[in-house]
Amino acid sequence: IVVGIYYTCRLLFLDNIRTADFRRTAFLLGVGMGATLLIKYSMSVIFAVPFLFTCYRAWQCRQNLWRLVAWTAAGALAMVLPFVIYFAIIGNLQAFVNEYFLRTFYTIGEIKQGHGDRTNYWDYLPMVTYVAMLTVCSLSAALWLKRFRLFPFLAFLGFLLPHIFYVRLYYFNTCHGFLVFGLLTTYFMVSQRKQWPKVKTALCILVLLATAIPYLYYNAHYTAGYFYHPQRRGHGYQYAEQLLPKHKPTIVYWHCADVGIGLLTEALPYCKYYSQQVGVTPQMVAEQDAEVMKGKADFVIVAKGNAPLHEALRKMGYKLCPEIDNV
Repeated sequence: IVVGIYYTCRLLFLDNIRTADFRRTAFLLGVGMGATLLIKYSMSVIFAVPFLFTCYRAWQCRQNLWRLVAWTAAGALAMVLPFVIYFAIIGNLQAFVNEYFLRTFYTIGEIKQGHGDRTNYWDYLPMVTYVAMLTVCSLSAALWLKRFRLFPFLAFLGFLLPHIFYVRLYYFNTCHGFLVFGLLTTYFMVSQRKQWPKVKTALCILVLLATAIPYLYYNAHYTAGYFYHPQRRGHGYQYAEQLLPKHKPTIVYWHCADVGIGLLTEALPYCKYYSQQVGVTPQMVAEQDAEVMKGKADFVIVAKGNAPLHEALRKMGYKLCPEIDNV
């Protein structure tokens, strides 16, 4: 993603560009589109602004727009086609399309319920701070760019669009690259300090210092990854000891999200809905319940304190492992 944006900036801001530069930029943008399509397909919209600016630049330079589109399509196919071939060979292509593209639409109406009722507005502070900081960074590029001055800001808005309704900061990982414009603006303002009032330089430094605010908050409140926080990482190894006696065990997260417990032991999903995503539908819950009740999964992960599920597992003959952390 960052490489695609970098070459788009080269294309827009350099004076001496060649036909090969357009081909390379279009191909890399296509690779980014294909990658985001497979990661989370709503994210593919983030490349709309860079692609449109690339097309406009190509029109300015009298390049063939159809060839540009063809190179972009080639880049996207280079990412997507291997997965299509693989799923077709093993006979799962239709199931992949149905679950990833079609059934996902049914989860949209349930997403609010999955995120919970956020009445504590302090939860929004890291996101609002970070978005405000990136807005200033991307807009500040207009102070020193010679042309396409609003491209960084418009591109940032395009990157922001798929994530604007989310609160947790990790949804905005794709926007991190726009911080570089704030750093370049700082360099520009410091190098031109004779022409700039001190208050503007101080404001730019404060914006850069504000980078730490959302990360410090996030580190204190959302240490969910086992490899992100030392204590949680230790819990991950404790879970691995429970799973190790079984080679590549099957695992299902019953009425909870996948938190990576099986990573260290190469655990395999027991069923299609082996965990519950945000926005899970009643149909998905019912299908997971039916699979779990068969009692064939090697390990069933449930939330700590969920007594009804614990009791149901005992009746099926499962042995309760020592509780670690929150599961």
